[in-house]
Amino acid sequence: PKKDVALEVAGVFGYLAAKNGDNVGAMYNRDGMFQYFQLKPGMENIERILASYDKEEFSDYHGDITKSLDYIIKHIRRKMVIFVISDAAGIKSISDDILKKLTYQHDVLVADISDADFTDGNAYNVDSGKYIPDFISENKKLKQIEQDTKKQIFEENEKKLLKYRVVSTKIDSKEDIVGKAIGLLGGHKDANCR
Repeated sequence: PKKDVALEVAGVFGYLAAKNGDNVGAMYNRDGMFQYFQLKPGMENIERILASYDKEEFSDYHGDITKSLDYIIKHIRRKMVIFVISDAAGIKSISDDILKKLTYQHDVLVADISDADFTDGNAYNVDSGKYIPDFISENKKLKQIEQDTKKQIFEENEKKLLKYRVVSTKIDSKEDIVGKAIGLLGGHKDANCR
């Protein structure tokens, strides 16, 4: 599930920040209610944040990442590095106005947690607990539509993020997490050297 991948990505970033002596906080929106964890140092803080997120039930979840980012813009004044962990739809929903204001105040890095392909022939719907039927998952026309749509959204997101100098990475699986996280941090360092 994407939630598990997102949790591990957050854990890697949190662990690296804590080992560097940085304070770490977190925020997410759960059906209109903000869950906010104040900036604190130490691994115990990271574990508390991750455990709280892990306990959340996100089935039929309709969060709004824009509201969380808007809260950060309005209430957090000191310059920070902000990690946005979302999927392509969440990134697409972030308006240019929000990105402009957020990147004016903070350094922003984005981790895009990929959606599984429902046309890969062995797709499992985590929410329903069933495999997607073969006549859908193996349909060549649906596969092409899915690939074209994902490519279009990815390209639109990349263009928008580059416009505001947001460093981003796409994470397709748990095996990608450490390498992509290090690459993202390296890209941030390189961007700040220019």
